[in-house]
Amino acid sequence: MTDAWLERATALSEMKDWQGLLDCCRDWTKNEPQNSIAWKNLGDVYLALNRDKDAINAYREALRINPEDDDASGSLGWLYTRLKRYGDAIEIYRQRLQIKPEHDYDWDRLGWLYEELGYFDDVIGVYRQRLQIKPEDNDARNKLGRLYDKLDRCDDAIETYREALRINPEDDEAWSMLGDVYERLDQHDDALEAYHEALRINPENDSAWSCLGDVYERLDQHDDALEVYRQRLQIKPEDDLAWYKLGNVYERLNQHDDAIKALREALRIDPEDNHAWYKLGDVYERLDQHDDAIEAYREALRIYPDFDIVWHSLGNVYERLGQDDDAIKAYREALRINPDFAIAWNSLGIAYKYIDHYDDAIEAYRQAIHIKPKDAGFWTSLGDIYHDLDRHKDAIKAYRKVVSIDPENADVWYLLGAEYNLSGNKTAAMDAFRQLKHLDPEQADDLFNLIVPNY
Repeated sequence: MTDAWLERATALSEMKDWQGLLDCCRDWTKNEPQNSIAWKNLGDVYLALNRDKDAINAYREALRINPEDDDASGSLGWLYTRLKRYGDAIEIYRQRLQIKPEHDYDWDRLGWLYEELGYFDDVIGVYRQRLQIKPEDNDARNKLGRLYDKLDRCDDAIETYREALRINPEDDEAWSMLGDVYERLDQHDDALEAYHEALRINPENDSAWSCLGDVYERLDQHDDALEVYRQRLQIKPEDDLAWYKLGNVYERLNQHDDAIKALREALRIDPEDNHAWYKLGDVYERLDQHDDAIEAYREALRIYPDFDIVWHSLGNVYERLGQDDDAIKAYREALRINPDFAIAWNSLGIAYKYIDHYDDAIEAYRQAIHIKPKDAGFWTSLGDIYHDLDRHKDAIKAYRKVVSIDPENADVWYLLGAEYNLSGNKTAAMDAFRQLKHLDPEQADDLFNLIVPNY
């Protein structure tokens, strides 16, 4: 009878007659209430109809009848996971592994579930159990190493990857991830060696190519980075990330035309890459091609409207064009997204200053200083506006803060001396002159000539 019911259910499923299939499976469970296959099929129908609660009950009934029904437990574990009922899913996968401990997929799911819950000791326990059962399982070993790396247990990660490579010296993934750990530890030579090994074994290892180029860039070995990305593109010409990174290196080398070509290639492959649009806008901005920069930044924001850095960059272009209202709107958008964006507050203050909104400018500078109180540039901006307003006492306080943060700042020692002179405090002005004499004699002479007629 089971075969007949199953055949009928299969035919209804192929016709997508869901109501007929539901009626069939219900009748089947009524006629054969102790048949786990019938309950499992009923659960599948409920699942297809998005009746999750009924599906869970049907799968559970199948497992009550036959605790070793692999299909029913697998479907139930998947459904619990989809519903984010991770505790219930863990229970199911634990039961499945007690029955069939050789199931690689179940070990993976169990480790993933514990990691989602932040139970990292349990994740480690899962992978160690797996390796006791199957010591040659480098996939589990590499996942354990990746977790150690995530937890900043770098020595354990290195030891785990090294063990994987003792078992299989040609494991390119282990080499690549070993490189990642060495790079996090600033052991650049070891990282380079590991990435090169990964690529010797597998020239199509995406991560190793990307990370190898990143290391060379961090070391300012731009020619080596260029060569890495060029080699990568010979193997995979449609790798948009490689084109993007190639554009980045060209931009750092001030090879702007090459940077634009590379970034345009990245965008040809993936027109929705907001980071590539942002970088393209940045290159155009450096070239004073303001319209092109605005267009690129606008494209980045079309794709990701909450990209605070792009709003700030867009504001900078508008500011250069003298479009103060547009600049202020852009800076305000950046700050709406990220209220702790200190440089955007400073830029907003400058924009307000240009349109003589001094109170708004002072408030913006103070917000920047509140976020980054040790930023000498922000204090300088505040001192400058106080100077413009003839608020000498406040300007002096701001400039003194600058030189306390950056005692070698010759420009601000000059401004401080000039401000003391304007306030009538000649003694303090001469003290600033003496400090400046050690840093910039030429500027000190200018300050002295400013002070002496009134000394």
